[in-house]
Amino acid sequence: ESSEQAADGGFIRHYDCDSHTNSGQAPWRRLTKTETERFEDDFTFAVKDVQLVLHQSVADSLDSVGLTVWDSSLVMSKYLEKEHKAGRFGQAHESVVELGCGCGVVAIVAAVLGAKAIATDCAWIVPIAKININTNTALWQSSGGSCLSLPLYWGSEEDTASVREALGSSHGEPTVPPHDTTHNNISTTSTATHDSTTTQQSNTTTQPDYILAADCIYKKQNVEAFLRTAHALA
Repeated sequence: ESSEQAADGGFIRHYDCDSHTNSGQAPWRRLTKTETERFEDDFTFAVKDVQLVLHQSVADSLDSVGLTVWDSSLVMSKYLEKEHKAGRFGQAHESVVELGCGCGVVAIVAAVLGAKAIATDCAWIVPIAKININTNTALWQSSGGSCLSLPLYWGSEEDTASVREALGSSHGEPTVPPHDTTHNNISTTSTATHDSTTTQQSNTTTQPDYILAADCIYKKQNVEAFLRTAHALA
């Protein structure tokens, strides 16, 4: 791997997660596709010898960037696949929470690799993640994984508690995503406070084995809320 990294100096080549074409590019990178094909049209993505079908939509503002699939989520997915092949991920049905999941690619791939995954994002992004989870249900169920989507507004203690609750119930049999993931009490605060209620919740619910996030911060003011939320889940 080190010699290949030295040859082109790239992150993708370093991890060598997939076969390469004669041009040296991994075929899943979508570099030959148009902008519409890359960021708006449905497309397939190969992982663990199966084809995921991924739906996406138009991202026309910073609040809607989660409606499209960004290459960073594909890179992380292929890295998880590599770790799975090496026996370091998925075999123990680890629990995973993806923050800023967007279309849900990383969480779905984690589930296909055997993990029990929860894809989280703002309430208006969750529906597209749910569509992709449901579209690929047969793939993650066959591997013994599970996947569902929940709203998690960074800085919301209520949302964080709901995710931790779901973690506690997702360690049993694989669960088909619920049809109703509506959440009507989304906080609009950008920071979270830590009180005795949060502490009690932390002591009585399951913590995730992994917290994953791929290219999900586009506003500087969201960094603190993101870190506080990750800390509250860990």
